[in-house]
Amino acid sequence: MLVSRVEPSLRFLGRFYRFMYEVPVRWSKENWKLYTSPKRKWILYYVSMSIVTSLWLTCVYTLPTQLFLHRKTFGIVQACILTTGFGAFTVTMAVGNAICDRSVESKIFAVNQYLHIESALYTKYKPNTGGSKPLDSLDIILFIIQLGNFIPFLILFACLYWDLDGPYWVIEDFAPSAMYREPRTILAFLVVRALLLMVGFWETTRTITGSAMIMFTAIDSMTFFVKTLTYKVKSVKIFFRYYTHVSILCNALEGSSTLSFFLTITTGYYLWILWIWVCVNGFGKLELPLYFLFLLATFIVGMAVLIYLPKVAVMGEAITKMPNMKRIEMRKKYTAWKSIENKIAVKKSNAIRPFRFQYGSFYPMGSNFSRNTFGNMIENAITVILLFDIDKQ
Repeated sequence: MLVSRVEPSLRFLGRFYRFMYEVPVRWSKENWKLYTSPKRKWILYYVSMSIVTSLWLTCVYTLPTQLFLHRKTFGIVQACILTTGFGAFTVTMAVGNAICDRSVESKIFAVNQYLHIESALYTKYKPNTGGSKPLDSLDIILFIIQLGNFIPFLILFACLYWDLDGPYWVIEDFAPSAMYREPRTILAFLVVRALLLMVGFWETTRTITGSAMIMFTAIDSMTFFVKTLTYKVKSVKIFFRYYTHVSILCNALEGSSTLSFFLTITTGYYLWILWIWVCVNGFGKLELPLYFLFLLATFIVGMAVLIYLPKVAVMGEAITKMPNMKRIEMRKKYTAWKSIENKIAVKKSNAIRPFRFQYGSFYPMGSNFSRNTFGNMIENAITVILLFDIDKQ
């Protein structure tokens, strides 16, 4: 189910970036599993991640040094672009670090095991849709996320035309003399900036877009899995077999999943507030391409939030209910038929714990998380809009 839902979108994403190298983690449609390509083919990926890291460093350098260098042409738009770049490059580097980690093989093995279990469960208990599958919220959000593929081309044009990128400010600070203002030198710097930005923006967009698709699909998959175990699996042996396997896999993937959710959600949270502030206060003040860039990013994240948070609430509710409902079910069976098998099932049910699906390592993702996150986003966005104005910066 997970693969069948996200595979068409990821395949389209691959075609969109077919001019780029392959990602080290690949999908084998014949064997129905993930695998890593040979290490010798990772060189270009290492190069691109080095470029992303260098762009991240230019953001880290430029933003704090503006406080005491007071660059005259550095304004609020430049600060917003560099802040956006800092957040996006941070998430990309985190994903790249997870892919290049030594334990990636064991994580891929755990994911493959989950895909196998989920496929078997879905085949046996798949919902009856009565013919063609209706369009649902996951299909909508996967389509909306694809709009992000156009962002790197817009931001590349904006950065080169209005000098908004980090490499420009590094060059301005370290090559300020007149000898660097010759046409040949200016052209060379422009070519270097363009090459760095193209590779960095494309890699960042591809990584974040693909990761977001997988994250949304994983939430949808986990919701189906838990609901099926809770309401459709009546055999005690089958239930505990599936539950035990997935519990072990969740523990194996917990560190990576909690960190990725924490970074992605936190970055999107603050950047969305920044972008909506720019869209409200920058209306009629920013150049049209720049304004459209912020508007597109705000729309994508906003729609993702509106669709994603209710799904998280449903998933959290299903995960929370499963242990208690299974305990009640096992006790009813034991009351009706006091066999040794049912007695063992009751004792096993007392040990059932919810699957760990958390924001970081401290906040379970569920209805409370969805409600508080949405409320805080709206409240903080309104506060920032009312307190600050672009003309006052």
